[in-house]
Amino acid sequence: MLDDPRMLGVGLDDPQYHSGDLVERRYPRPKLSPREFELAVKQTLDAEGATVTDYRSSHREVLDGSDGSYEIDIVIRFGFGSLSYVTLVECKAYGSPVKREKVAELWAKLQSTGAHKGVLFSTSGFQSGALKFALAHGVALVHVADKGTSILAKADAELPQSEVAATRLPEVCCWLVQGTMASILWDEASPTVFTPTSAGPSKSGPP
Repeated sequence: MLDDPRMLGVGLDDPQYHSGDLVERRYPRPKLSPREFELAVKQTLDAEGATVTDYRSSHREVLDGSDGSYEIDIVIRFGFGSLSYVTLVECKAYGSPVKREKVAELWAKLQSTGAHKGVLFSTSGFQSGALKFALAHGVALVHVADKGTSILAKADAELPQSEVAATRLPEVCCWLVQGTMASILWDEASPTVFTPTSAGPSKSGPP
């Protein structure tokens, strides 16, 4: 988890603060076109879909809502027992942090279409207003960095270099951003936790 003590308690009230203060000062942005970005995110989500039943995903599907139709970057459907869930995913490959309005637009699409969850992926992070709105309305924000972040994370954890080199990596590395904290979407039981002001990462259980 990336966690900057200087930002805790004050970051979201600072209009200049954005999630790049956590992720981008250590890791680069991915070099992807908007379409490549969307497909890379879809590939990452599809890999996670193996853990649920009846998983399906679509790219740029048009959904009918109560106030019109919307083209959604990625629509995820899956089952849990006898229940069915729909998640709307939007991908923003912007040159600057995503503003509150874009998160609010995704939330409005959830209300209109009846989808259960919204997730917004960004290559440039999120402004403080977007972070606050997402926390208040249950929208998940994911800050996406270059695939090299996975190698750096494992190398920082002092794994043997041969193991680092053999690791199969996605095109992007995704960080779940919650307020002033960011945790890598890791597939290990004990994820690596990052504190930028410390000398290096340490192992820790789930927060």
